[in-house]
Amino acid sequence: MILARTQELHTEICHCRTLANGEWPFPQRRPITPWDVNRLSLLLRELRITVTTPLLLAACKLTPGQFSDTVQLLERFMFRFKVIGNQHVTPFVNNIYAQSVAIRANPGAYSLHSLETALQGLQNSKIPDAQFRSLLDSLNYKEGGGNQPLKYFLLTLEHYYRWYRQGAAGKPVCQDKSRMYDFATTTLEHVYPRNAQGTNVDPDLEPLKNTLGNLTIMGPDDNVAGANDSFTQKKPIFEQSSVAMNQDIAQQPQWDAATVTGRAEALKDMALAIFRFNQPYRPAFLHIDPLSAAQKNTMRCGNGITLLQLKFINYYIKFITIQPKK
Repeated sequence: MILARTQELHTEICHCRTLANGEWPFPQRRPITPWDVNRLSLLLRELRITVTTPLLLAACKLTPGQFSDTVQLLERFMFRFKVIGNQHVTPFVNNIYAQSVAIRANPGAYSLHSLETALQGLQNSKIPDAQFRSLLDSLNYKEGGGNQPLKYFLLTLEHYYRWYRQGAAGKPVCQDKSRMYDFATTTLEHVYPRNAQGTNVDPDLEPLKNTLGNLTIMGPDDNVAGANDSFTQKKPIFEQSSVAMNQDIAQQPQWDAATVTGRAEALKDMALAIFRFNQPYRPAFLHIDPLSAAQKNTMRCGNGITLLQLKFINYYIKFITIQPKK
């Protein structure tokens, strides 16, 4: 029995290391696509939301499809809750701890509906729609770097663009997973130039050039040679872009202050549809707080793992996620 538990702990630690690198913990086969795999890297490496690791570790006991759904739920929620809302993570950690125990207790019976409803409760109480929408105004281009959240936001909107344009029915779905943009090689682009020169300078657009409505992304195959050209000169580039939102930009007759502010509001409308949980809220079905310390330490979480051993795993997660990158 001791050997079996030691082997189980070893497996958990190996999964910890895999997740710490943002790597997919399952063999990659259909219906999981590279797009699905990439969402895990976005969550853990680009957004650096490592507080989700204990739940992801438990979710390794679910099917690959359920694990993928878990990643996407956490990714969308934490962008709204932490990256934009800057909320303290304690309420979230309490929820995912209970969810982790529930998964380990009976992976086959676990339903992601319980996670969705818990996240919706936090969404409604901590960062409701009006607050989230207002905070998106701070998502501007920063000179000198630190634009990962902005790039993630625009990339995510692009991936769900077709779903939104077709009515945004049900949960957000990427309708074309073959169109995957690599985070490192995708670039942020200013529609009105960031460094306009000569006759291309527009005094009305200068104060708006780094704001959300004037920003988009370019894929690695898009032509960005005209970065500092006027909108008229750039329109053919946007028309030929692989990015759907750029093709819509190309349909604008002109690019002025009203167009920029109007587009910002449209992007925020889209964000509210994508980064929202609409499931009816119900209290979490599993509460561990009433248990005594002794009961917590000896309660089984499935596969022979106790909560005390789970705490050790969680401490290990913290240790490996704060190590400097080599």
